[in-house]
Amino acid sequence: MRSSTSRLTATVLAGWVAVAAGLVHAWLAAQHVAGSLPWGVAFAAAAALLVATGRRLTAEHTTRDRAAAAAVAIVVAAAFVASRTLGVLVHGHGGWDVLGVVTTLAELAVAGVALGGRRRVRPLGATTALVLAITLAVPQLATAAGNPPAGCTKATRTIHLTAYELPRAADGSIRLGWGTRPDDPGSASIPGPLIELIEGDCVDVSVTNRVPAATLEELRDRYPQPHGTPLGVSLHVHGVKYTASSDGTAHTGSWVPPGETRTYTWYAAPRVVTAGRVTSMGTAGYWWYHDHVAGTSHGTGGLDAGLFGGVVVRRPTDVLRPDRSFTTVFGPGLTIHCGATTITASGSVRTSPDPCLEARTGERVEIVAFGVGHDFHTFHLHGHTWAANRTGILTGVDDETPLIDARTLGPSESFGFQIVAGESVGAGRWMLHCHVQSHSDAGMVAFLDVSDGPTSGLPATHSH
Repeated sequence: MRSSTSRLTATVLAGWVAVAAGLVHAWLAAQHVAGSLPWGVAFAAAAALLVATGRRLTAEHTTRDRAAAAAVAIVVAAAFVASRTLGVLVHGHGGWDVLGVVTTLAELAVAGVALGGRRRVRPLGATTALVLAITLAVPQLATAAGNPPAGCTKATRTIHLTAYELPRAADGSIRLGWGTRPDDPGSASIPGPLIELIEGDCVDVSVTNRVPAATLEELRDRYPQPHGTPLGVSLHVHGVKYTASSDGTAHTGSWVPPGETRTYTWYAAPRVVTAGRVTSMGTAGYWWYHDHVAGTSHGTGGLDAGLFGGVVVRRPTDVLRPDRSFTTVFGPGLTIHCGATTITASGSVRTSPDPCLEARTGERVEIVAFGVGHDFHTFHLHGHTWAANRTGILTGVDDETPLIDARTLGPSESFGFQIVAGESVGAGRWMLHCHVQSHSDAGMVAFLDVSDGPTSGLPATHSH
């Protein structure tokens, strides 16, 4: 009797372990969490334990038992197929990977054995089994079809950006900038703030449009377009992941009319390595964001007016806190725009109190560069070199990555690097310019002012 009771207890416990493991695994799989395979193995092991400690399925099962098991299997299988199919339609890629297939088959095994097992030992009734099956299905469906993107089920923080009209240029051109506060036009600049993310971050970017409708209409009139071009601004980002509803484009309707606010969700997807293979490349790098609807359906007016800013995505192992970070934008108008405001990975806003492109000797300086407009440029910094890799830093004594001090920069191209200000060359006024000679002669010149003492005494030579 004791043996029978022990076996019955072990069977019931195994069933509950299978249920718990299945729920945890479903949650992890829905977020595309690397390393969720052990949960799938635990799930399958629990099902095997249940079979080993119980009896084989016999005629003792009622029709209701069999119906419950079948319903569970059908719902979970349908969720799996739908999530992969919707993934192709929504994200451009599916999930017919070995991990997904194996773990979902394990879910089916437990559904059929643990939830629809023998009447004497099954831990849940038929109705509850069906409800649980639907619960297992929902995360997969929500991840495939909805917002936020896969792997980003809940934003960990919110970033606020506001589009403002700035004082017009000397020639009367419209100037627009991104600010960090919804009721402070003084926080707006060209370029907008550099946004810092760490791989794995999931953020909501709340965008408020404070640009007057009349200004947007005037901007649109300067770029003759077919009827129906949106009257508003949008936020489109390069490099990081998002769903169609956060694309910031006219054809997806993801733009912001004057006076309104919209939330975009970004996911700095991490690099994933499975069985020694890189199965997801990650998002670490230097990128940028910009408007995609002002003036024309492709945002030409917004780009010409200044609605752009930089993004840096770091890996946790990177040098996370350079002393100073600067954004440099080549064009439009053969101008180097410079910004020194950063929205950090912790969510705080950091603005250098000194003019842009200034540093003390020995400080670690990060420069993010991207090109806007129609021209190709050559970014060149005097007196300093960096490694031609993702960060500009050599990874070790055996790293033979070439060092460079110039790099071609075309429209929409972006890169970044870190240097030590004045390393081996000392203090001075170090030129930063486009090495296309006609562009330099037209004024595409700025300076990195490196001082041995306080930087506030150095003259400012930059474009805001």
